[in-house]
Amino acid sequence: MELNMSDTETARRKAPGALPKYITIAETADMLGVTKMTIRNMLSDGRLRGYRLGKVVRLQLAEVEAAMAPFGGAA
Repeated sequence: MELNMSDTETARRKAPGALPKYITIAETADMLGVTKMTIRNMLSDGRLRGYRLGKVVRLQLAEVEAAMAPFGGAA
């Protein structure tokens, strides 16, 4: 059976000890529907945590998803 890219990616994400997925500031902004400046502000004030390697900044996808808090709806 041949695995396509999505099967491989899914298997890697579910594998114990798999490396976390990192995304750029631009990808984070697109995902959340905000500007890159908003993401930079969220990094500056501590609402999101960034990871730097030299001048490159990335955010951990799981942490971005966890930062989104549900609101409204029936209690």
